Amino acid sequence: MDGLITDEKLARMQEDVGVEHTVDLAWYRGASQDAVWQFALGLGDDNPLWWDRSYAESGPVGRMFAPPTFLYALTHEITPPGHEVKSGDAEWLPGIAGLWAGDTWTWHSRIWVDESITATRRLVEASERTSSSPGRSVLQVDAYRFHGEDGRLIAELRRTVIRYERSSRRKTSKHLDLPPASYTMEQRQEIIDQYAGEAAARRGSEARFWDDVAVGDIMPTLVKGPLTLTSMIGWLMGSGGSQVPTNRMLWTFFDQHPAARLFDDESGIDDTLEGGHWDQNFARRAGLPRGYDFGSQRIAFASHVATDWCGDEGELIGLEARLRAPSFLGDTQWFTGKVVSKERDDHGARVVCEIEASNQRAELTTTAIATIALPTRS
Repeated sequence: MDGLITDEKLARMQEDVGVEHTVDLAWYRGASQDAVWQFALGLGDDNPLWWDRSYAESGPVGRMFAPPTFLYALTHEITPPGHEVKSGDAEWLPGIAGLWAGDTWTWHSRIWVDESITATRRLVEASERTSSSPGRSVLQVDAYRFHGEDGRLIAELRRTVIRYERSSRRKTSKHLDLPPASYTMEQRQEIIDQYAGEAAARRGSEARFWDDVAVGDIMPTLVKGPLTLTSMIGWLMGSGGSQVPTNRMLWTFFDQHPAARLFDDESGIDDTLEGGHWDQNFARRAGLPRGYDFGSQRIAFASHVATDWCGDEGELIGLEARLRAPSFLGDTQWFTGKVVSKERDDHGARVVCEIEASNQRAELTTTAIATIALPTRS
């Protein structure tokens, strides 16, 4: 369905601003050890903190916990058959495409393995944007809060998405003629060599003390890619998705969410709005040359840079990430980072790091500011 943004639809969406509801049936109900393994697999993170309970429990924290962006798995709402459909993206602006613009994370606690977690969602803003592109677009901001089984606030997430009319981008998109990615043997070897050395550069059990960190320190580089359909399947298996049902459940989903259907009039095949991530036909209808990554996936990659660098005792407590350009199938992201400031007060010792990602075309695709708590020598 190729929809249009109308005054009526926008007004209906704005009626839900400020309304908070519980994410009923998320991909996971909590951070079980199996769920953490699956998420780490989709992230491509071999840190033993996420894989080896005995390693984690014998470490400085004394308990196994999940990667900080594991909580993405609790943002996907699934409406069980026979249950009332709540307001959501497809119901607010049916058929309207969305591009992830960025997320702001604040963590107040680690995510302990084996505890139940609840999440709530609240639409914060729905405002029309002024743009040089034809067609109308809407800035959508959602706020999530995650609580542990003891009621403590684990984390907060503020997500920004740009919703736009698919048809408006087809003739004006600067990406449509972008050729597919290809790699020489030398470029391929560079990626292989990078992967081969990454685990050794992870800080791990050796504490990184705040006292020893200096402004300007460089974080180890991480590579992510090339992006393939397989890597996106791995990410979805670990982080979940609300629009990936199959067979009879798929048709039940379409009955509950008719606006979440994409239809290929040439083949007569239906798919959900997620289809644009891997189906070139649906992607081009949104002004993109081919399938593209998930915003949460790339932001989680930035968090991987931070957790590799800070060591087992360090803790990522804040991440403000912005997606500057799409990452298409075949693209490779190179993540780099550096320390830009450090501070210490009654609340602890922290450093702030700038993290960036560029693709194989040397285009800046991602920027992030990470706030990391570190142990001190005194």
